[in-house]
Amino acid sequence: MIAPFLTDRVFVPLLVSDGSLAPTAVGALFGTGPQRGVGLLLTAMGLTTIVLSVAAFASPRLRFIEDELPEMSTPPIEVSVLEASAAPGLVLANQAVAVGENK
Repeated sequence: MIAPFLTDRVFVPLLVSDGSLAPTAVGALFGTGPQRGVGLLLTAMGLTTIVLSVAAFASPRLRFIEDELPEMSTPPIEVSVLEASAAPGLVLANQAVAVGENK
């Protein structure tokens, strides 16, 4: 939702021919012009994702969170045949259904 704003107002003006990053190494790497800011935005997003992933992996508590949390699985819901007949399209666990069969 914020990417179009960042592209138009922040990253594109940085890499136009007279932008503040145009004469730097970033300008030499990405080039200058109106569409070069999109590449800079995508690179920044990718690098941010990598940094956040490494930081999350470095946290032992986050890395082993599945060991800390209790199991939250729920038992299957028992439905009677009478209740199932009132709900078209509901398939009971012990009811065989042919592949491609439309109900």
